[in-house]
Amino acid sequence: EYLTAGDYYLQVSGHEDFDVGKYSIKVITDDYSNTFETAENINIGSIINAAINDLYDADMFRFTVDVPGIYTITSDLDLEGAADTYAVLFDDNKEDIEEDDDSGSGLNFEMVEYLEKGTYYLKVEGYAVGNYRIAIKGDTEEIIFNDSNFGAAVTEALGIKEGGVYSGDCLEIKVLDLSNKSIKDISDLSYFKNLISVDLSNNHITTIPNLDFDYLMSMDLSSNQITTIPSLDFSTLRSLDLSNNNISDISVLNSLDSLDELYLSNNNISDISALSEMDLVFLMIDANDITDITPLKNKTI
Repeated sequence: EYLTAGDYYLQVSGHEDFDVGKYSIKVITDDYSNTFETAENINIGSIINAAINDLYDADMFRFTVDVPGIYTITSDLDLEGAADTYAVLFDDNKEDIEEDDDSGSGLNFEMVEYLEKGTYYLKVEGYAVGNYRIAIKGDTEEIIFNDSNFGAAVTEALGIKEGGVYSGDCLEIKVLDLSNKSIKDISDLSYFKNLISVDLSNNHITTIPNLDFDYLMSMDLSSNQITTIPSLDFSTLRSLDLSNNNISDISVLNSLDSLDELYLSNNNISDISALSEMDLVFLMIDANDITDITPLKNKTI
């Protein structure tokens, strides 16, 4: 029980009249309470030392996320007399959103979660008595964009009126329209790990940087100043628009196994042999320097 300061009385009786014998009473002071209402506040970035005092003990902590992002919540058992802990994470509605036992090193619990702004609760229990330590760290760096026009366009797209853009903000975005923004450098797309669709058409982009996406399905880079296509690690990409650029070599495109739609109109392409190895559903390749269309023989596009 959580008890405020004061005097208390404990009444002890036997279960039946014939239940006689000796007994002992122990009152243990818990370091932290076990209810949402009395949860101990933790500051993100700080470390809390605590203990599991008995197998019925549970400690409840509260912390506030001010900046959305990826947060790592872990226990540290590298202590003398360390406890084997188990943790449950709750949102502000007291609904559990994650639980973990041994995902960290050794017997440590570890949860890595994308958390929105708000209040969260962490309940810690133990399989054995002993000490433990909690740390909460956030991957919430403020981004200094390499291209100011890119940064301004992202800030506008996210609806941010005050303050900067943080890495956690970018992880929230799945569809991004940055067309017609005078952008030259798109290297900071690397912060948008969860993108499904991105429109970068009608900008001043000359280079496609090395980027890695797990979910990207559509990318529009039409009407830019791109001359070279690098090797692209876009295993989920279904539609790619590179029309109205200055591209001559498309040999690397045959590595895009999932690609269905390809737009290459109005470039400097003469060799289309790479297309013979691609299973496209739709292709636009007019206004180029192509003289041999043999690679498209027997293709149904």
